[in-house]
Amino acid sequence: MKNLASNIKTSTGDRLQFVKDNQKDMHNLLSRFDQELKNMAQDLKIFLDKSKKDRIASEKDRMADFSKMMKDVQSRVEDIQKHVAGLLGDYAEERKEAHVNWGMLRKRERAIAEEKAEEVEKEAKKAKKHKAE
Repeated sequence: MKNLASNIKTSTGDRLQFVKDNQKDMHNLLSRFDQELKNMAQDLKIFLDKSKKDRIASEKDRMADFSKMMKDVQSRVEDIQKHVAGLLGDYAEERKEAHVNWGMLRKRERAIAEEKAEEVEKEAKKAKKHKAE
């Protein structure tokens, strides 16, 4: 019986010590998890701050690139407008010149037609005179 009581006492003491050790281990484990969560939160905060700064910097770079591109586009549009205005001016001058040339051609045609009409008339008179003789 003494042995049994001694074994029960020893076994109870061992179980109590096991539970205390588990509590201590669990407490240490929870403390370590808490510290890791705090470290992860701090790392996340640093990462988000850096990302925000990078995003702002990249946004500024993007806006600077966009402004540069728009200036190039505006410059090209102005060049195209000047070129088109020059082409339209050239076209107007050529059109006036063509109008003058066509007018001169019409006058020549009329003169030639009148000369031919006179020749035909002369020929007709000659032929009539010839017939009359």
